[in-house]
Amino acid sequence: MEARALICDENQRFSVEDVVLPDPGVENVVVKTACSGVSIGTEFALIQNKISWGPYP
Repeated sequence: MEARALICDENQRFSVEDVVLPDPGVENVVVKTACSGVSIGTEFALIQNKISWGPYP
C-alpha cells in the first residue's frame, strides 16, 4: 500500500515523501485522510531545536 508521509531526518529537516506500507492485517482498518495539519507549536519548536524527540533511530 502506498501513502504520503511527513518525514523528519537525522538533521531534523522535514520532507513529504511517498512511502510503501505493509498491507493491513485482518484486525486493522485503513483510513483515507482528506487533509491533515501540522502544529506550529510543537513542530516549530522541534525545528528550532528548542525541544527534542530524543535520539534519532
